[in-house]
Amino acid sequence: MKVNQILHAILSAMTIHCFTTANSQKIPATSPQATISQTIGISEVTITYSRPSVKGREIWGSLVPFGYNNPRFSINPDDGRPPATAPWRVGANMAPRITFSHDAVVQGQAIKAGSYAILLAVFEDKQADFILSSNSSQFGSVFYDENDVVLKAKVDAEQAPFTEQMRFAFDSVTTSYAQAALYWESLKFPFSIEINTTEITYNELLKSEDTQAAITNGNWYANAAIYLMNNQVYLDKALIYIKNAANGYNLRSFPNLSTYANILAMQGKPDEAEEILNEAFADPNAIGINTLRFYGNQTLSLNLPDYALRTYNTILASFPDNEWVAYNGLANAYSKKEEYKNAAEALKEAREHAPENYDMSQLEEKLALLRKRKPIN
Repeated sequence: MKVNQILHAILSAMTIHCFTTANSQKIPATSPQATISQTIGISEVTITYSRPSVKGREIWGSLVPFGYNNPRFSINPDDGRPPATAPWRVGANMAPRITFSHDAVVQGQAIKAGSYAILLAVFEDKQADFILSSNSSQFGSVFYDENDVVLKAKVDAEQAPFTEQMRFAFDSVTTSYAQAALYWESLKFPFSIEINTTEITYNELLKSEDTQAAITNGNWYANAAIYLMNNQVYLDKALIYIKNAANGYNLRSFPNLSTYANILAMQGKPDEAEEILNEAFADPNAIGINTLRFYGNQTLSLNLPDYALRTYNTILASFPDNEWVAYNGLANAYSKKEEYKNAAEALKEAREHAPENYDMSQLEEKLALLRKRKPIN
């Protein structure tokens, strides 16, 4: 396609857009627009794009030329660049726009919060250049400019079930990671998005800790402390938060007091932690079996095996119908402490109280590990 033909196509599209806007007309698009959003932790990633259909056409290497062989318009025709040096627009009409509410890492490269156009250069070997351009509202890729590129990363195409109408999807999501993918025809092009959710959440906590919603609600401080504790970051701030909840608002519940003790222990203050934990465990029956089970698992995940031992021994003494929970928990706690003989003895006791239909082979595998002085958790 010659440069003047490209210009004609652009001007035609712009004329249609202006005419439609001026007359408040709504005309269905051949390639309808779609928007998909995904929350990653507390961050939002949104992709807005058009959805062309295959319609029996050959896509890769034909409708979508391989490499950087898509038409590009240059305002300066004497810039020395050939007119067909752009990547694929990824769909139809405007290039897809991806918006990050917070800074992210895309395909291993840092990207600032904001909006970007997604472009793709697909090669015959099914590798592709995944491109983010700061020109987030460009028509197709005809105004592609290398100077606008903020990210270029290799992605590998994968075979996928046939997709008639092009789509984006988030295939795998955690609180700090997502794998997004473009699907069309029989290929998909996955790309990774990583979010430093812990750091983002901490900064959001700092911004809101002095707001009316926070300072009038002791549970705000408790929840903030628990989040930081579970992620084992900013423990000094977590201690301030839980003190606000337990002391400032007198919310001396077992969850708050045990959190208080956990944080002190993680900071290397065992005597202070023990004093708080004694208060927390004053009435096991008031705490309840389910809360104690949760706390036992929590202390194991926080690498506080002595607190886990205390918890499961409390269950054994106060809730005698829960021997399986208690002995299985004791085995895990002793294993954490590398006391493998004690762990094996606890696991043998657990075996005697295993639930009906429990897969005993799993328990025997754990016993075999303990005999070899290897951890089971």
